[in-house]
Amino acid sequence: MKSITVHNLEDPLANKLLEISRDEGISQNKLIKKLLREALGLEKKKKNKIDLSAIAGTWTEEEAREFEENTKVFNEIDLEGW
Repeated sequence: MKSITVHNLEDPLANKLLEISRDEGISQNKLIKKLLREALGLEKKKKNKIDLSAIAGTWTEEEAREFEENTKVFNEIDLEGW
């Protein structure tokens, strides 16, 4: 395997790489290799998952089951009404 060195990264670029690597929980080296593979078409870019739980909140498993139970009638089609 080959190694390369990239010289004189601008601060905004270096800072963004550090930020993304921390957010994804991977090393900067792994992030850069992933970005290169995606940019060169060797790997499909994964869609970013946006976590809105801090804004919208989350349900417990019990709350989710209760919601599903209380709304399952909406999944049924009333053929007489059609």
